[in-house]
Amino acid sequence: QTDPIQGAPLKEWWATQERETAFAFRRQVQLGMANGETTDQIVRRVRGRFVRPGVYEGGVMQASTRQAEVITRTAINQIATRAQVETFEANDDITEEYIYTATLDDRTSDICRALDGQQFKYGEGPLPPQHPNCRSTIRPVVNWRKLGLTAPPAGERAAEGGPVSAKLDYAGWLRQQTHAEQDSILGPARAALFRSGKVTLRDLVRQDGSQFTLAELREKVA
Repeated sequence: QTDPIQGAPLKEWWATQERETAFAFRRQVQLGMANGETTDQIVRRVRGRFVRPGVYEGGVMQASTRQAEVITRTAINQIATRAQVETFEANDDITEEYIYTATLDDRTSDICRALDGQQFKYGEGPLPPQHPNCRSTIRPVVNWRKLGLTAPPAGERAAEGGPVSAKLDYAGWLRQQTHAEQDSILGPARAALFRSGKVTLRDLVRQDGSQFTLAELREKVA
């Protein structure tokens, strides 16, 4: 019931594509997911069979491996997230909110860094994918008391450099990195504001996910 081609992250991209190509892409993603194929296998459906470097046959579009991977991963993320939300909403007796969960590494986007660890009610908060090639997911906030159980201890989540506590959000993980790594991820000026505590990761981005300029940030801080 979820059409990735009409989803915000891909809608503009597909606006330039022919209707037939969009239909063929949608069909290959549906078939691949229904058959339990991996993302790489579905990418090959889209891209076609390798003939020689830079040449592929039988795919649904003329696209590079990188382009095919980006749009396929984004479409799968959108469909999988919608399925998760519907599952969680069907169990609203034990979960009423979800946690936005980004990837803890240096490739995560500005908007996903800002959203990581935040809790939202179903139907009210932002969902992945927030942009093409988004790797973020969601996880439910379980009301263990309603289940008559004691909440289990916090587990771990994957992160660049090794697993960390599931309680750690992107901001907490970033504070554990070296100043050089923080500068590389945020940019030296933004990283300095972040380290000083003058701004949060959420302060760095607008509602649409774009970054505030340094001049705008300095004005906000002032």
